[in-house]
Amino acid sequence: MNLDDESVGGIELGRLQGWMQAVITHPGGVGAGVASPAARRRVAVDAKSLETIVIPSETLTGAERLAIYSRSYHARLLQCMREMLPALYHALGEGLFNLFALDYLQHHPPRSYTLDNLADRFVQHLAETRPDSNALPSERESWPDFIVELVAMEWAFLKVYDGDGLEGRALPSAAGIRALDLERILESRPAPAPCLRLFAFRYPVHAYMLAVRRGERPPIPAPSETFVAATRSDFRVMLYELSAQQYAVLKAFDGQHALKDALDQIGSVSSPRPHAATIRDWLCDWASKGFLETV
Repeated sequence: MNLDDESVGGIELGRLQGWMQAVITHPGGVGAGVASPAARRRVAVDAKSLETIVIPSETLTGAERLAIYSRSYHARLLQCMREMLPALYHALGEGLFNLFALDYLQHHPPRSYTLDNLADRFVQHLAETRPDSNALPSERESWPDFIVELVAMEWAFLKVYDGDGLEGRALPSAAGIRALDLERILESRPAPAPCLRLFAFRYPVHAYMLAVRRGERPPIPAPSETFVAATRSDFRVMLYELSAQQYAVLKAFDGQHALKDALDQIGSVSSPRPHAATIRDWLCDWASKGFLETV
């Protein structure tokens, strides 16, 4: 082996620590970890001379001792993903869930000091690696959509809970909005709450997720176009179903453009355009639910 003319005992502690981390966190196992560029940049040892670094015990080789740490590391990551995505775990079962999760971790190993962002790219990974990803949209199967949408919903649920909210702020009231005449409503510039997330799904994944979190064992639902708003009120994540029109209106809110301009834009791509009085009723309802930061 090549240790730059250093003895094994003379290797700096930091290099040894970096080498061990690269080996035990490698998704391909200890053998692949030892041979990986990340490990060899720190200590250029191969599998045959591994025991000059990690000595064997009475019952285990050096590689087997390292494998204990490797298995524990990946078991911990799988445990975290199961706790973060309980509905997906219920839908797939343990074996398939672990296969999906390990494939994701192999392509996107954690890079942060915290595991809060562990599944940040899981939705993207599932969408890119679905078995029919190269097929035309009209030829794709529907069940991968359910899986991708379920992960999107579960991950958003966690991010809304941990992110910025409206607690402690002075917010628009339903009574104040109700007092405005329709012209002022049309001139208003509603701004969505920082915790508001909007979704257009092919499946009612929000209902499935909530059922699992209640301890139920729901079956996979049939496809059904669903629009959902997620927000946070008093540190609780709340989910609300929307109509297609309500979803389109809320998507147009940015706090910069007048409501009448947003309605003109919506009216150009869908019909019928909602009446201003209807919008006022919606604004009152949305203000009470924590959808809006300002009006």
